[in-house]
Amino acid sequence: MTGYSREYKEMIVKRMLSDDAVSVRELVAETGVSRSTLYKWRNQYGLNQSDSSKWSGEMKFAVLLETATLNETELAAYCRNKGLYVEDLASWKAEAISGYSRHKIADAGLKKDLQAMTKEAAKLKKELERKDKALAEAAALLVLSKKANAIWGESEEG
Repeated sequence: MTGYSREYKEMIVKRMLSDDAVSVRELVAETGVSRSTLYKWRNQYGLNQSDSSKWSGEMKFAVLLETATLNETELAAYCRNKGLYVEDLASWKAEAISGYSRHKIADAGLKKDLQAMTKEAAKLKKELERKDKALAEAAALLVLSKKANAIWGESEEG
């Protein structure tokens, strides 16, 4: 069988890299695809686990959660199985923590901005109410002026 579809290749690669990964030897026996082709597909689809920079943030976080309770020996075995280095996990953890810190700082800045905007909105509301009252007063004076003119007539001075 030649000309495998992209979906088929990705399915095989996912099976190679999943938590309950199927060994390359088993995949060769099961699918008839050569060992070198399987490795080529793994690299082609950017799923080569030895390059930790290609891992998504969600995947990194999931690995950190999985390994949080492991001792050094278990962690080393886990990393070997996943094609990672213990140092990768340490840097991912540092990134996650610094991301949280940046998020807290950003939240503080947003809170400060919100307070300033709330003050400005209150100031504008107060000014609008003042102008509404002045407009209502001017309208009342105009109506009274027209009524006075209707009752007593136009003044001859104006």
